[in-house]
Amino acid sequence: MFYQRFLRKTTYRRYWIFILTIFFSYHSIQAIINNTTIDASIDEVKIANQRILEEIAWKSNFYINYLEGEYAPFFLWHENGQLFRWERVIRFRTRQVDEPEQIVLQEDIPPQELTPQQSWDLFIQTRLSDLISLWILQ
Repeated sequence: MFYQRFLRKTTYRRYWIFILTIFFSYHSIQAIINNTTIDASIDEVKIANQRILEEIAWKSNFYINYLEGEYAPFFLWHENGQLFRWERVIRFRTRQVDEPEQIVLQEDIPPQELTPQQSWDLFIQTRLSDLISLWILQ
């Protein structure tokens, strides 16, 4: 008889312990999540403060000196894409080829879209070939 009562009470105690563990684990998980979000927000604030300090340091150490310098109007004028009265735009043009064979070869090449790297490589190759041909002729 005593054993039956003891076993019955222990099962109820097990249920209560199980329910309490679930309850406390839920609250501990909430506490951990809150702690991590607080840590993340603290890190974000630190990063924002560092960014603002760097911007203030850049403005105080470089930008103000840049604006107060003697060449400031010159640089600011050129940042807006404007030229002074004494400046001129220089345009570089390629040399015209009078040989009909090369003109035909250029017409035979179909136009194609090139990537910036390919167009740069093509530009360098043509310039080098022009320089080599000038050097060989002289």
